[in-house]
Amino acid sequence: MKKVDMRGELLTKDLLVKSTDKMTSPCIFTNFLINQKLESCTVEEMLTLQQKEFISNVHNGSYWADKPLYSEVQGRGKKLNLESMFIEKNGDYYVTYFQPSTSGSSKWKTVRTCGNNDFDDFLAERTDYQDYMNGSVLHNHWISNGKTLSSLHSDPIDTLFVQVQGTKTFRMVPESMLLSLYVDLKQPHKLKHTFSELKAMGVKVYEFEVLPGMAIYMPAWCFHEIESQNEGLNISLTSHYPRATKTLKFSPFQMVNKIRRFWYPKLVRRKRVKFQLDNLTKDAIPFFPWFSAFLKNESFNKDSTHQHKYFITNRLKGKLEPISNESMIKILEYVDGYLTISDLSTLTGLDLDLLLDIFKQLIKDQFIQILFDADDRYNYFYQNIEPKRL
Repeated sequence: MKKVDMRGELLTKDLLVKSTDKMTSPCIFTNFLINQKLESCTVEEMLTLQQKEFISNVHNGSYWADKPLYSEVQGRGKKLNLESMFIEKNGDYYVTYFQPSTSGSSKWKTVRTCGNNDFDDFLAERTDYQDYMNGSVLHNHWISNGKTLSSLHSDPIDTLFVQVQGTKTFRMVPESMLLSLYVDLKQPHKLKHTFSELKAMGVKVYEFEVLPGMAIYMPAWCFHEIESQNEGLNISLTSHYPRATKTLKFSPFQMVNKIRRFWYPKLVRRKRVKFQLDNLTKDAIPFFPWFSAFLKNESFNKDSTHQHKYFITNRLKGKLEPISNESMIKILEYVDGYLTISDLSTLTGLDLDLLLDIFKQLIKDQFIQILFDADDRYNYFYQNIEPKRL
């Protein structure tokens, strides 16, 4: 892999293109001028923030988890506590999401994140967002107290990774036709083998330490595993760019990803409903998928004659249906992706068979899905991290 000594200079788009074979090959940049206030910020400063606990449900590890749907659904209410992360050293990490803004004084705004909390503001005030790739659509801060691991995975976007504080170990496997033999068709951003197994099999891999002042460019579908070393404040910045069309460069992972993301859900939707119905038991865990919700209509308080108080919606199908069944209303208020149907029966005092019948209908109508330990062959990963050109 190519290595470029920046000699304390800023990275430019021209140099990035030249050093990466027109954005198609990974590259290491050393002695990189970061020029960020983040380089000198401390844990002590972070712990002076008035707001130390907040919802941190966006980046819950589902992208590389063994059971991504469990991680995604049950991570929705995850709370991050700065004192627990830095003092108790519980292994948590925090990720921000910033996108370009066309309004206001700031050029960047938070998106898909906890939502303008004190910690986001603290990090934003100390960040000079560099659009290294002239068209970056997303910036992240990765903050931890060290000793964290993101398992081997790839992203469908070009990425520039900049290490600001602390040390990380990078394990990288560039995209290749050989590597495509080991793709997990169920989750094309993952492989069927670990980094160590691939290395033993003779696949071309790289492993190296990344220190402050180093930057790593990874084209889309370059597999990587990143481990934060030691204890202590660890800060990285990532800048993402939509995968450019690579002339005469076929990407098997991109092809599989397109099929998996756009066509597979449509092809298996009916089979998936049947599979869930066949596996519906008292131990199943119901949840609202990203396209569905249980809604309370505030207008009902002003007009109970013509308005309905409760609705359930499916945005994929454009369905918005009023609910008048009192038993259904009673249980839907408690559906959270954690409680089993048996738990809901105990909590509400409703008959278990009645609840099973209600959830059977909700699954048929595609308002509710369930988590269960059986191998859901028709499950597909919901998270969409591939940005579109703005």
